Amino acid sequence: MELIGHLQTYEWGKYGKESVVAWLYCNSIDCRIDSETPYAELWIGVHKNGESRIKDCLHPLSEFLSKNTHVIGGLTSEMWCLPFLFKVVSVNKALPIQVHPSKVQALDLRKRMPRIYKDVNHKPKMIIALNDLQVLCAFRPLRQIRRFLREVPELEMIIPKELIRNYLIKPRKEWFIQMLLNILSREEDVMETTITCFLQRLENESEENKTRYLYNLIKKFSEWCPNDVGIFMCYFLNYFTLESGESIFIAPGIPHSYIQGDCIECSACSDNVIRCGLTPKFKDIDVFLEIVDLKSYTIDQLIMEAVPRTSGTVLVYNPPLYEFGITKIIIEKGETFQTPLYEAFCTFIVMSGEGEVGEDNGKRAIKVGSIFFLFANERYLIRCTKGNNMVLYFAYPNTRQYYQSTSNTID
Repeated sequence: MELIGHLQTYEWGKYGKESVVAWLYCNSIDCRIDSETPYAELWIGVHKNGESRIKDCLHPLSEFLSKNTHVIGGLTSEMWCLPFLFKVVSVNKALPIQVHPSKVQALDLRKRMPRIYKDVNHKPKMIIALNDLQVLCAFRPLRQIRRFLREVPELEMIIPKELIRNYLIKPRKEWFIQMLLNILSREEDVMETTITCFLQRLENESEENKTRYLYNLIKKFSEWCPNDVGIFMCYFLNYFTLESGESIFIAPGIPHSYIQGDCIECSACSDNVIRCGLTPKFKDIDVFLEIVDLKSYTIDQLIMEAVPRTSGTVLVYNPPLYEFGITKIIIEKGETFQTPLYEAFCTFIVMSGEGEVGEDNGKRAIKVGSIFFLFANERYLIRCTKGNNMVLYFAYPNTRQYYQSTSNTID
């Protein structure tokens, strides 16, 4: 069953033909790409903030599923219909620095602040880079944070000197939280003065020093979000670039921001977010500090390796939760791929190539941007007939993880 994804035009999205989302969405519905539209996200799922539609009739996907529950699969009926939200994301400028709550935290926030936090589900997620994707993710190793505190004098303009000195002597958790609170609560005029001093001081420094102290990144942040409290958070969070095909799993509480690039994203079916910086939107600093994971991670600890199958033409991304998994499949021209008989539904999007899906009496053409919903317990043939290799990304309930969470008898 072919779907039309829901387009989100957030202001941070890539404009026009620079956006992977634009190419996928516009090609799938045969419309012109608008150079003045920020094509930010393409949603595939049934979330109320952006539901997919059935291409043949334009009815909401949830309407069809409510009348045909067998196509979801018995297991996922137990997991509340579609347990994930599948996306393609195109980032032109940094998203807010944010965290997502756990299930317990989401329920608590809904009870305490229902007008702000309306979604009661958690939002663990996984991203796979489609090209070079710059990100901030998780707190840096302690030695890196301490180096920046010693070597960047402007930090003393937004964090009390005594607090920095105490933390450098003995890095206690409560002092770390106090440093974050000081940074994220600073007045706009203080941030303006601090950023100006930093940029003027490093403007004529060597390229080596500019790189060492993230001059270009901070300059970009200051242009995108002038005087924002999140601008210097790059000294506390890991800043790195994912190459095409590399992936990270972002658990609840992990602070993160996508800075520039395009990616596949899959998350639990939630739009729950707590922001702390790099945004003009509401920042909930108290809640951010309440639920943020303060653990330090190396970049190697964050990157999740895909598992190759079938001589590398199938790559499986298997996160540690049951709501979703992702598989990348490459089909060479003239070749046919048969989907496995699976106890739950799956969805896929075509990233490149042309071909067809289905049996002889029910074939449908597929092309770049095509999105399909495959029914549970049915096999499908997908054939690449034109162009270079066909590349598809599949998302599905991660039933193996589900079984592992409910039983100790799985091999």
